Amino acid sequence: MTTRKSSPFFSIYEMDAFVKKRVQQLSKENPLIQTDSHDPIQIAKEEIRQRLPNLSVRRRFLDGTYEDITLQEGHFPRGF
Repeated sequence: MTTRKSSPFFSIYEMDAFVKKRVQQLSKENPLIQTDSHDPIQIAKEEIRQRLPNLSVRRRFLDGTYEDITLQEGHFPRGF
């Protein structure tokens, strides 16, 4: 297990970035789940809650280093 320099919790901005990335993928007709909903934002949020897509976020630090955190590694903020 690697040690993290930052919190394992995703910010609301990072969650928004996940949804945006997934909606872009869905617009190219790349669904992971079958659903009755036709709203790509709702589909993306449901897939993210189930941790289905393989997405990551890169956190950059002031010293020039960064760390990548995948959707499977992090924790969701309250209310997502």
